[in-house]
Amino acid sequence: MTFTYPLINCARRVVFTVNGAEKAASLAEVLEGKPNLNQYPSQGVLPDPGSVCSLVDAAAAHLLDASRYGASPP
Repeated sequence: MTFTYPLINCARRVVFTVNGAEKAASLAEVLEGKPNLNQYPSQGVLPDPGSVCSLVDAAAAHLLDASRYGASPP
């Protein structure tokens, strides 16, 4: 089964889970880098009028700018 952007973007809420330090660089690019759908297809997930929630552990989040997300560094 293939889910396309139009189908996913009809969702009320989309949840991504990201864990592990090996995902930190990719997560930072997805959330804070320039759009690049070829390398990061998740950047095309933009539900309207829904929302995206990312559940991220500290190891994966360590390269993010915590102040952008209402969080403080540990």
